[in-house]
Amino acid sequence: MVICSAWLKPPFDRGPVDPALPMDWMMLVVQPSPAQQAELDLLLAGQQNPSSSLYRQWLTPEEFGNRFGLSPADHSKVVAWLTSQGLAVNASGRGRNWIAFSGDAGQVSRALKTPSIAFRSTAKPITPTPPSRRCLKPWRT
Repeated sequence: MVICSAWLKPPFDRGPVDPALPMDWMMLVVQPSPAQQAELDLLLAGQQNPSSSLYRQWLTPEEFGNRFGLSPADHSKVVAWLTSQGLAVNASGRGRNWIAFSGDAGQVSRALKTPSIAFRSTAKPITPTPPSRRCLKPWRT
């Protein structure tokens, strides 16, 4: 499980993980361009407005990908880059907005140019929150 949160404090930091630690099914999520996001916001508003011609006009995952995801060429480039880094691509979203991949902590750290850090959890459950900065923190109890 990957958790990235600004509220993780140094007392819980257990330092870098073993580079051989398996990191399975990590998600690379693609952010839409500002133009795509603006178009998506309008589409979502229209789909929920009974007076709109877009009301309940749902998209297939492929239609979503064509409008709001990576282009097929860019998607192929990202998959090729992940593979060239020694990572295994597990799956891709039909909307071309996420790619699941696996590798070990060393491969992930080298590819993403960020350390993989272990941390000790508190007695209460930790709820993942949206990242406020790019980081990888495998959750280990």
